[in-house]
Amino acid sequence: MSTELGKQHIEISLTSLILLLWQRKVLIILVTVLFTTGGVVYSLSIPDQYKAEVMLIPSEEGQSGGLSALANQFGGLAGMAGLNLSGDASKKPKIALQLLKSKSFLIDFVKRHNLDVLIFASEKWDAKTNTILLDEDLYDVNTQKWVREFNFPKKLTPSEQEIYKLFVKMIDSKFDDREGTYRISVEYFSPYLAAIWANLLVEDINEKMRQIDIIQANKSIEYLKLQLKNTNLKTTESVFFGLIEEQTKKSMLAQVQEDYVFVVIDPAMAPEKKSNPKRALICILFLLLGGLIASGYVFFIHYRGSESPR
Repeated sequence: MSTELGKQHIEISLTSLILLLWQRKVLIILVTVLFTTGGVVYSLSIPDQYKAEVMLIPSEEGQSGGLSALANQFGGLAGMAGLNLSGDASKKPKIALQLLKSKSFLIDFVKRHNLDVLIFASEKWDAKTNTILLDEDLYDVNTQKWVREFNFPKKLTPSEQEIYKLFVKMIDSKFDDREGTYRISVEYFSPYLAAIWANLLVEDINEKMRQIDIIQANKSIEYLKLQLKNTNLKTTESVFFGLIEEQTKKSMLAQVQEDYVFVVIDPAMAPEKKSNPKRALICILFLLLGGLIASGYVFFIHYRGSESPR
């Protein structure tokens, strides 16, 4: 006769699992209710946020035709001068969206519109007074000074990188291939400020791209004029005159064109419905988590006891 010491074979079936859970239903329900209640409290503690969105289409630049013609004829010479005569205006919106989330652009945007306090110290929005409530542990409204606690290498005043990390998370951009439209959105506690900032971002990105092209065109003109002085060939002179003319046209059009990269089709408006938090989803997740933890605990206690030597 053979015996097995310290071992016990456990046969698990769906029926036995259901019966085990049913026997401990009170514990499972209590834990699930506790987690769900915690989820409700947690979701209510998160302040509402609103997403304002502006819809755009690429600006049709009328300066690519002449440039494209010159590109076919004098592309090599223009390349030596550092000029782009391809007239590929379709890349500008994509470049603008990348620039939109760059550190240099967003930090400059925050400074220009004085948004550092609203971005870093904001806590929630008071709908009744339409004001942003600030965290008193970070910023003193009365003295208008930063009062936060900090450890090296941080300083009393939040750095540009700290503010950038918060601000860039509020901004989103999308491109619809089917409709050919772009969308830039800002999510913030105040729906009114979210709309204002979204519209300002479009204005500023248009202005930034315009200034970049103006500076580039002016530098190209200076270079071409310098090269023109150093050449005596009539054929080459005509080439330089043509390039200078096109770069001058590019600079002039950039200065007068208001919607340089993007044309606003639907400006951002203060949304009436919040975008976050998804409180129902948070509560459901906590409910499921509570049920799973309670069920796992019941299984663990039961089978741990079954495997222990008698």
